[in-house]
Amino acid sequence: MSESIPDGVHPPSVFSNLLVFGAAFVVRGLFTWLILSAAGVGVVAVPDDTPRLLSLSEGHGPSLADLPGFALVMVGWFAFLLPIWRNRSLIKARGLLASVLAVGVTILIWSVSADAGNWWMLGVALMVLAQLSAAGWVVWRSAFGDDLQL
Repeated sequence: MSESIPDGVHPPSVFSNLLVFGAAFVVRGLFTWLILSAAGVGVVAVPDDTPRLLSLSEGHGPSLADLPGFALVMVGWFAFLLPIWRNRSLIKARGLLASVLAVGVTILIWSVSADAGNWWMLGVALMVLAQLSAAGWVVWRSAFGDDLQL
């Protein structure tokens, strides 16, 4: 015997699961991160002739004019990172993702300090991959639990 759903009552959906379990905060944080990062990078990319506050290498170093852009990037990143951190227990392969993140950070620091050309892009790509993978785990497992079939 099949049960019918009364009018006006909707069965749970993936969207309702996202709202209930907080993965919507991860998605909202992702969009906040992207928007504020684009704005921050735009501010930092504007050429300026002000003196550097510190030199990371011969060709790199933030000036006072770069600080607002840096602040935008960091606020956006924290808006993305906080819900992932709060739901870190949902992330499988935490060690692997932490290793990828560490390699990315290492490559980024090395490439900027050594003026190694475009190697910094590989470091950034690895860091973004690790963070988006963690966000994907949180969103997926919040919505579907452990029902992932690989």
